[in-house]
Amino acid sequence: MLQLALGAAIVWAGLRPALRVAVAATATVTKATFLGLLLRHPALRADLSSFSLWFDSACIVIFAAYVTTALARRQPGRRPIETNS
Repeated sequence: MLQLALGAAIVWAGLRPALRVAVAATATVTKATFLGLLLRHPALRADLSSFSLWFDSACIVIFAAYVTTALARRQPGRRPIETNS
């Protein structure tokens, strides 16, 4: 049920840009917690497919990078990057 709710939130954030950082941060925390708890138990880990492990790991990295970049762009007093074009 949590995965369904998170997937719906990700789709909703695709339509509402103001929600993207919050939903990506939530996805990062929930997926990282899921993997952290699951990987500690060999019996539970036995049912985990390698695709699921790699997919969730990639999502964690991508979402975390997006959140970090988006928050860095929002910092008040930050000077914009100058380009020579």
